[in-house]
Amino acid sequence: MNKNKIAAFKKEIWDYHRANRRDFTWRQTTDPYQIFISEVMLQQTQTHRVEPKFKQWIAALPTFQMLAKASFREVLTLWQGLGYNRRALWLHQSAQRIVAEYNGQLPSDPEILETFPGIGPNTAASICAFAFNKPTLFIETNIRAVFIHFFFAGKAEIKDAEIRPLVAHTVDL
Repeated sequence: MNKNKIAAFKKEIWDYHRANRRDFTWRQTTDPYQIFISEVMLQQTQTHRVEPKFKQWIAALPTFQMLAKASFREVLTLWQGLGYNRRALWLHQSAQRIVAEYNGQLPSDPEILETFPGIGPNTAASICAFAFNKPTLFIETNIRAVFIHFFFAGKAEIKDAEIRPLVAHTVDL
């Protein structure tokens, strides 16, 4: 692993972030519920579509308890416009389980989160990173694209197994 290349990458990313950071509502909180909702909403949906729906959702259903008690019709109505309606069902089912099994508190263990419907390893890791400030390693579409651009320019068919060690070194895991 070339430490100079990793250092150059980190500097470039932080410089880009400082100059181009977008400020989304879900970046202004450490509330595990809000982060859980945002991460599920952001699966396969662009941020500009999620932002207004996220605000409406949090205003209507601000806690796991309220989401768990809501009718599925209400949940689906709030979800309308985000697509992939199963995600609304999964959120509803997850809230019911979180209330029933975890006293309304989102578990901070990614392995437990992966047992919830619609939560895979990347979403579980991102929830833990943003809601609980836990160092985690995950590769989603944007992370993958940035690492390929910087470290694998001109190379085709890069596997996540090739990217994973680079991500680990850049986040000091």
